[in-house]
Amino acid sequence: KNNDVIKMGDDYCEIIHISEHSNDSICIYCYNQHILFSGDTPLFITSDNETHSKDFLQKIEYICSLKIDVIYPGHGNAIFNPQNILNETFKNVKKGIIF
Repeated sequence: KNNDVIKMGDDYCEIIHISEHSNDSICIYCYNQHILFSGDTPLFITSDNETHSKDFLQKIEYICSLKIDVIYPGHGNAIFNPQNILNETFKNVKKGIIF
């Protein structure tokens, strides 16, 4: 569940429940390696006229505060040095319609 910390190998990883894609979607952030496994969570949002939940906005803001060197999405290639992408996503979500 959200904010649980689990040990994976030599690292500790935080579960981030982020129900934008589906009600049971999570991201997993590995503290020591600065890796985010994002699954199907949309982290590259280029439009500022979409509707998002307040919870999603808060979770994106939290993810932006983490030191992340690489994101491994559920589909597609790894995203290295993703801070600009995350900041752009946060900006676009914040400008959108929040419910």
